[in-house]
Amino acid sequence: MVADLTTALKGAPEEIRRVAFEDLSENAAASLKEDLEAMGPVRQRDVLAAQQRIVTTVRALGEGGKISVRVSEQQAEEMVA
Repeated sequence: MVADLTTALKGAPEEIRRVAFEDLSENAAASLKEDLEAMGPVRQRDVLAAQQRIVTTVRALGEGGKISVRVSEQQAEEMVA
């Protein structure tokens, strides 16, 4: 899962990266940043596949009550529209 997170963040917008780093401990965030810096180019399809695996895992954990998933008003509107 750590490899998926690193790959997924490689192609993520800066705002997503910032949120991910804020939700990690200092040591975990520093380690992840180092991994991202050391990572070479990654195929877009690999980034998208890693992102999809993370989304699938988060949804499953949310549905199972193991985590709480926040949805912003903008995301909620997009889901309804």
